[in-house]
Amino acid sequence: MNIYNELVLKVLEEGTYRHEPRTDTDILSLFGVFLEIDMSDGFPLLTSKKMAFNTMAVELEWFINGRSDLKYLLERNCNIWTGDAFRAYGSSYAKYLGVPIENFTIEMFRNGVLYDDEYFDDGCDLGPIYGTQWRGSYAGITSIRNAPPDQLYEVVESLKKDPFARRHIVMAWNPVANKDMVLPPCHMGFQLYMREVNGQMYLDLLWMQRSADIALGIPFNIGSYALLLELIAKEVGALGGFLKASIGDAHIYASHVENLKKQVTLDLYPLPKVDISQTSLWDFDASKVKLIDYKSHDRVTFKLYN
Repeated sequence: MNIYNELVLKVLEEGTYRHEPRTDTDILSLFGVFLEIDMSDGFPLLTSKKMAFNTMAVELEWFINGRSDLKYLLERNCNIWTGDAFRAYGSSYAKYLGVPIENFTIEMFRNGVLYDDEYFDDGCDLGPIYGTQWRGSYAGITSIRNAPPDQLYEVVESLKKDPFARRHIVMAWNPVANKDMVLPPCHMGFQLYMREVNGQMYLDLLWMQRSADIALGIPFNIGSYALLLELIAKEVGALGGFLKASIGDAHIYASHVENLKKQVTLDLYPLPKVDISQTSLWDFDASKVKLIDYKSHDRVTFKLYN
């Protein structure tokens, strides 16, 4: 997928080094970039490295269901939120177990979330994040003044009733609730746009992202929003059109630079296709999504900075 390689090269060439305080590491950062992907070219899953498609689909299932419990993800072998949860709650659980924090491991924490129902009676809640904002489903959120409704449902109904409106928007960024999230949203929201070409309806999706890890996050975000676009398009009787992204802080961690430089030199394989005929938006089941003809290079290892 050339558009991704072009993004990597742009940040490498035009970005400036700065120290990122939250992770206490150096990054190469560029502010304000834009992506545009034509879904007719195939499903935009990177082929320059092997992508964890099932992990991505499970997280999207979690979002669509309006959930915020880590246990749901771990039961489906999706570990992308474990580090953030460990950072937020690991020391408290270690104290509860009577284990010195220096001896407490992320695997011990993971097992606790999975099997200690007495301590983690809420499945290790991560706060009113992403899907709970999309669906207005977080416990107690209705007590917050101007709390979000079920935005995802409302935007789909709006697309059906008034397809050419300019208000098809879903927001995850909530200034009232951000402080209660284990991590405020990186991808803050998305807008949908319907258009008609020769009698055929096409649905475009633009997502907004305040902070983007180019090596790990953006390939994942591209695949996730592409799958969401296909699901919503199917629900409203359209075809997936263009997938676009507006990114604020596009950054490459210093330790990722060399492997990214190698990755963008690899020959690209044709994009795969995705089959969602056995599932749909409102009963989305990640296990029923089929990825067809996906060929890629091997996995590339990058350190995850939580």
